[in-house]
Amino acid sequence: MKLLSLRDSLSVVTVCAVVTAIVYAPLFWGAVGFIDSLVLSLLALVALSFWILAAILNKKNSPLENAGHTGIAARGNAVLYALAVCFVLLVALQILPLGQFAVRIISPEKWRICRDLQIPEAASALSVNPYTTEMYLYRVIGYAALFFVVSKLAGNRKIALTLAGVITAVAAVTSFYGVMQYLTDNQLPALYTKRYYLDRATGQFVNANHFAGFLEICLPISLSLLFIGRRRQRTSAEFSLAEKLRFFLVDLSKKPHRLVLLAAVVLLSLGIVFSMSRLGILSAAVSLLTFLGLVTASARSKFARLSAVLAVTAVIVGANILMGLDEVAKRYSVLFDRDVGWRTGVWSWSAKVALDYPIVGTGLGTFQFVSPMYKRPGTNAGQFDEAHNDYLNLWSDTGTVGLLTGIAFVVVWFVVVFRRMRKLRTYQNFLLAGCVSSLVAMLVHSIGDFNLQIPCNAAFLAIVLGMGVALTEQGNNERTVPAAQSQPGGAK
Repeated sequence: MKLLSLRDSLSVVTVCAVVTAIVYAPLFWGAVGFIDSLVLSLLALVALSFWILAAILNKKNSPLENAGHTGIAARGNAVLYALAVCFVLLVALQILPLGQFAVRIISPEKWRICRDLQIPEAASALSVNPYTTEMYLYRVIGYAALFFVVSKLAGNRKIALTLAGVITAVAAVTSFYGVMQYLTDNQLPALYTKRYYLDRATGQFVNANHFAGFLEICLPISLSLLFIGRRRQRTSAEFSLAEKLRFFLVDLSKKPHRLVLLAAVVLLSLGIVFSMSRLGILSAAVSLLTFLGLVTASARSKFARLSAVLAVTAVIVGANILMGLDEVAKRYSVLFDRDVGWRTGVWSWSAKVALDYPIVGTGLGTFQFVSPMYKRPGTNAGQFDEAHNDYLNLWSDTGTVGLLTGIAFVVVWFVVVFRRMRKLRTYQNFLLAGCVSSLVAMLVHSIGDFNLQIPCNAAFLAIVLGMGVALTEQGNNERTVPAAQSQPGGAK
């Protein structure tokens, strides 16, 4: 038996640390507790540490060796890394003891409040609660580490498919538990006593909306795996649309693992529906449409891909209709009667906080401490720890600097992915379509919820974004298969 070299052993440990983080993240309430989020960040830092050691031993993959590479994707990736580091530094800046003079210039509202309360010593840091911001800093460092490590690991096909497979398996188990909760009226053994959302599926999460958000991120990745690896013996022109659809269905029946993947995709969709999360269901639908559009636009055999994706979509919709969507319809019917009023109230507080702390915000994670000062008597909203809108939450917590950094990161990521998508191998296109659809789902859901405040969901999104970067970087380093030599409808 051949022993692994030290470099390869370090790489294996790195992958294992990332896989452990994927498995651990959703286990306990979505890692919202301090200890759970700290463990998740430590796993990310372990993965980063072992990757650095492996990179030092492997000179070919070291940062210095790749410094001369000037491809578009490489430059875009460097910008993404820089933006991630800048955001980490911004949060670190919020807890540093800068002194009253600096705080008075950068955050005059914070200085004024401390002066009026006659506690000038509290005005030495930009955050209104440095301890809370420090706890959130650990989370952000973990997300950044996961993003970076996965962006370097997932360039390898086996590792990319392994990570996608683990994400699918973890999401399927989580969704199954949530579906069984719903169907058995919460009679299953639980890791904790369920006190909220008793009539909805929540899985291991406290909030049903965050359970839906987690599944939204994983669903497109699972869907992409379903289509990878199919091959044709004849050219696409020799097949009619009906034959292509029949070929896909026969292919499913002959390969058990595809049936398992299809079952996982349906199970994830059922979990989203039974969560009764209106934005979750809408976001999942938008992500499916996005996946459908990306696959048909980038694949060489558009009709074959279109027929296959439509077939799977029909199975998903059919399964959800059979299981019952009437309760979901009832949830949408009370949307404007119950929720819009208090949500808009919270959003107005957030905007006022952001305008009063326009440069660097009040400190990451501190909305819960400043929002009571902005609530008006007579409003329907109560006390909230989050703004129920990730964009406003980011703006109020980190100011215009943090908001623009986050927007720039998303824009650059999309530019890097879309500029490379049509030039990559088929399996890369499918995985990229899944990554893009996951991000789109979270961008939509973030309008009315705070999924990115949940460590599990934020970590999974960081992993998916890192996977997207790795796939574009791999396409930059590999020779793309010419269209004349590729097998239509197949994956390499």
